Amino acid sequence: MKNKRRQTPQHISPKFEPNTQNNRSNGMIMLFISMALFVTLFFFGYHYYMGIEKSYSYSIEEINWIEKADRLSKNQPTTFLVVGLSFPDGGRIESQQATSWNLITLNPKTGQGLLSQVNAHLEIDNKPLYQWNPRHQTDLLLNKLEIILDQNIDHLTVIYLSETKSLIDLFPNITITPQADYSYNDLHLQKNQNTLLSGRLALQYMLNQGEETVSERNQRVNEVLLGIWNEVYGLNNLPHWKTYFDEASQIVYSSLSWQDYLRLNFGSYQKAIKNLTILEVDKDNLEELRTKVKEIIN
Repeated sequence: MKNKRRQTPQHISPKFEPNTQNNRSNGMIMLFISMALFVTLFFFGYHYYMGIEKSYSYSIEEINWIEKADRLSKNQPTTFLVVGLSFPDGGRIESQQATSWNLITLNPKTGQGLLSQVNAHLEIDNKPLYQWNPRHQTDLLLNKLEIILDQNIDHLTVIYLSETKSLIDLFPNITITPQADYSYNDLHLQKNQNTLLSGRLALQYMLNQGEETVSERNQRVNEVLLGIWNEVYGLNNLPHWKTYFDEASQIVYSSLSWQDYLRLNFGSYQKAIKNLTILEVDKDNLEELRTKVKEIIN
């Protein structure tokens, strides 16, 4: 990712303007890119710049479906499941819930991709997705998802969103650029205005479960992850990289190998990532999802 000149952060304003679907869609096209960058940050940076590539190991392994993981090496259509876990309402009284579900299907040969944002209330065996634990019920969950969605899932990445505060707190603030006006309690943001947020406010902004659509909630996650990315890779923070990567080791878990990260971020998959189309998925349009996936992979 090329570094962009950062705009001067603006003061937070209470002004609220309706967001347009066009702006929201444009912002959401970057969701998977930011997820991939966020995950790659803590593996590519650590192993390449710290010289410990040989120490890399899968953080999600010993699962039956890992045998399908060679699709990336063969440059074949590949589907990724990216799940974000967080504590309800930012608290820690209840167990973490899987509040963010994203299926990404990429075809490197055609350069086409589909980002499916799955409603966390979609039920599997009378149990909503947000109640499933993708790390502890991996085989069972993925097998059932593959049957319901009628598609293979080749890789899984899990991000503990509630734990990102410990990483954010390593910086004085992080800068985000909201794609929509936002107002909740003492936090008021204007769209397209660079804004400095503390760790507490960034976490509140990212994890607040309001009445928005799946796309709008995921967009806020995207913006905070990009803010973390920009801070870690800022030139002033290079001497502290090892601290950042060590902190992140308890946040991101993935079945992707070191070589897979390189293929995904530097190979022919990049064109498909840049051409992602977005589909919001719930129980009423599963057939539409199945049809679009077939169009992408065939």
